[in-house]
Amino acid sequence: MKRKIALNRLTAGLVVCVLTAALAAGCGSGKKEGQAEKADQAGAADTVTAEADAGKEAGQTREPPATGEMADSQTDALGNPVNDDGVYYDEDGNIVPPEEMVQVDEDGNPISEEDMMDSEGDGDDWSSVEYSDRESFEADIKTGYEEVTRLPFEASNTFYMLYANGVYEIQYENDTSFLTFTKGRTEDEVNRITVAFDKEETVDIKGAAVKILSYENDTFLATWSRGDYYYSIYLDSGCTRDQMIDMVDSVK
Repeated sequence: MKRKIALNRLTAGLVVCVLTAALAAGCGSGKKEGQAEKADQAGAADTVTAEADAGKEAGQTREPPATGEMADSQTDALGNPVNDDGVYYDEDGNIVPPEEMVQVDEDGNPISEEDMMDSEGDGDDWSSVEYSDRESFEADIKTGYEEVTRLPFEASNTFYMLYANGVYEIQYENDTSFLTFTKGRTEDEVNRITVAFDKEETVDIKGAAVKILSYENDTFLATWSRGDYYYSIYLDSGCTRDQMIDMVDSVK
């Protein structure tokens, strides 16, 4: 019985030796294949390097990858190339500044300055022109210039905005407040405020029924009509009811 066990152990030892030899042979083969592959890669790299060196000696240079995305650019209605980021280019590939852009209509036709200033334009066209001085702004208005002459704060900046549909805005601001005076031909044009108010009242000011809207203790918006036009005053920081009434009364 003991001899049989000894023979089995011997047999097992032989099997282990055979397996070990086979594995060693396989590993050796794998190492050789891996070394051969590395050698092939190194050779390919050397070939690329040699070709690049040859190109340099011949005065050739490789073009850098496109970063302006001109290769991926699209075309706007005027045929100007524009990439996905909204950057426009001229025919020579130079970036076109926003102030040099041309306004176009739905058919892609350029809109002239005369059309932009035409008060009889499309009521849905809210493309705009901003002015830095009152004189030029007032000269282009077709509906008659009016403004708020008494403010509840001292404005550090005043902006003038004329829309293609004839609506205009005058915006007054300082570090804490932003006030917008709007004049147009419909109530919807002058009142585009979507803020919810909890108080509304109508006050007669110079014969006009002025709607005053407040939230809690602050007044934010006033709208009214006079003749053919509609008006609104909106103050984002709020004011007192009397201050809003005074501003409406000062419009001229």
